[in-house]
Amino acid sequence: MNVSNRWLLASLLLVFSIAHAGASDGAVRSIHAGVLHPNGIDLFGYSVERHMDNKLYWYYTIGVPSVLAIGITHYSNRDGNGLTATLGAGLGYSLYVAIAYQVKLGNKNFLKLGAASTLATYYPFAPSEVSYYVETHPVIAYEYRF
Repeated sequence: MNVSNRWLLASLLLVFSIAHAGASDGAVRSIHAGVLHPNGIDLFGYSVERHMDNKLYWYYTIGVPSVLAIGITHYSNRDGNGLTATLGAGLGYSLYVAIAYQVKLGNKNFLKLGAASTLATYYPFAPSEVSYYVETHPVIAYEYRF
């Protein structure tokens, strides 16, 4: 592992520790994995959601590739089956929006299926002559809440 990768890993662990310690008692924490979870458009990550009203939650997430992201999620049914809509911004992607159907698989287990669109000002696979990159992705993600 080269020096820059070690610094990145150490930084992510530090941010994860601070985020976990800063999560208040009313917050819902989760880990997620899959093809682009709506909170952060991640392959895997950790999220903390805080209640705004009975359908809106603001969140922050730490994951890959978004690194750090914040946003707002609307749930038609937060603890059951139903539609979710997410709007957020992150370091890996500048802006993103996602719409997914949430399926409750168990007491703390959820599957999210849908689509997301991103606007990235930095994207490692974008042609060098463009300064931004817009892309649409599927959402197929597993979430475990604790």
